[in-house]
Amino acid sequence: MAEDKIEYKAPTNARIQSIIDSSEKYAAPSLATQLSQMELTGDPVGTTSQSQSQKVKYVSVAEDAPLVAVPEDATDDQMLQILKNPELEKRFFDQGFVYRYGVGAERYNNPEDLNDTAFMKGLKGGWHGLKTIGAGALGTVADIVGLEGLEKATNDAIQRYQLEGQAKQYIETDDGEIIPFSTSIEEIMGSETRFKDFYKWLTYNVGQGLVTTIPIFAASVINPTLGVGMAYGMGVGDSRIAQLEATGFTEAHAGLSLAAGIPYAAAERYFGAGYNVGKLLKDMGGKGGVDAVNKAINQSTKSIIAKSIGTTSLGEAAAEGSQEIITSSAGAIEGAMYKDQSIKASLADLYTDKNFWKQVGESAAAGAAGGGPFGIVGGVATSSQIKDIKNVDLGASGYSKNVVDDN
Repeated sequence: MAEDKIEYKAPTNARIQSIIDSSEKYAAPSLATQLSQMELTGDPVGTTSQSQSQKVKYVSVAEDAPLVAVPEDATDDQMLQILKNPELEKRFFDQGFVYRYGVGAERYNNPEDLNDTAFMKGLKGGWHGLKTIGAGALGTVADIVGLEGLEKATNDAIQRYQLEGQAKQYIETDDGEIIPFSTSIEEIMGSETRFKDFYKWLTYNVGQGLVTTIPIFAASVINPTLGVGMAYGMGVGDSRIAQLEATGFTEAHAGLSLAAGIPYAAAERYFGAGYNVGKLLKDMGGKGGVDAVNKAINQSTKSIIAKSIGTTSLGEAAAEGSQEIITSSAGAIEGAMYKDQSIKASLADLYTDKNFWKQVGESAAAGAAGGGPFGIVGGVATSSQIKDIKNVDLGASGYSKNVVDDN
């Protein structure tokens, strides 16, 4: 059989220039697949050459985020349909961003965040949570005084902080998969690596608890009343957030937020680690401190610290669980009023929902973990006070105490 002969022909100069021009005009695709007019009618995207050749314009949803391609002649309503389309969230996620309509997009696969320790993730989560609550409290004030512009700005800020916080809570597995960092004690105890995961959960909540509790703790050291006031403000902000979430960030009543702040602050006053340990340090030289020392004066340092950790952890668990019930109830009440439904029925549905009580349990468990370090502070402070008076005549009390040795 005769072989086929292939004759090589060098490209012409015109052809070479055409290739160069095409390469210079190339631009990376915007968002996975360009959205076409066909998507607005519910048809598949990119199934015809028309969708590829259609003229488009680009919409920016956030700085450094991919641009969204929409038909050049799309109306405002059509653009809203595209931006609200759940498919868009998937496309953003495929390119490394979490997207929420009306809020923006945040990169979730930033190597600096993926490589965070669980403790650092807790610190970051706590900081974003604190900013969110602060915005909620400010929004309540704006609502009371009638500053609608500021109120809207705080609502937007809350959503933005939530999205930022969500984006920073991803990890990269040993297999290279990027997944959300689990903060659920229920999921962790059911995992195959429960002991390793539990340690991560514990350190995460210690970090988060430090950030969210230190403001109340510091205020209580200065003045216990100031600590209660700080807790009240956080309760007002947290309750407003629950209401906004229940109504799609449309409505929240300042009166309900202010009312919910009272039991929220009471829970912190009677159970919270921040308030009670801060008050202990504040009163260390006074009657409250003397009472605490007298109760523990015949105990070893290890025993004092262990009991302090246990008491503080249980108290913070009670506080966090109670506060979860309070804020969720505020959300249920506001949601019922927004939908013109029965408040009683709405609360009944909430209190009979197993998932709600699971969330209360999750909050209580997180509070127990986060309260531990403050128990150490309280225990060390009490123990140090005891060492200062070991075998020393108490003077005004008229008697002396013999203290067991730590060794």
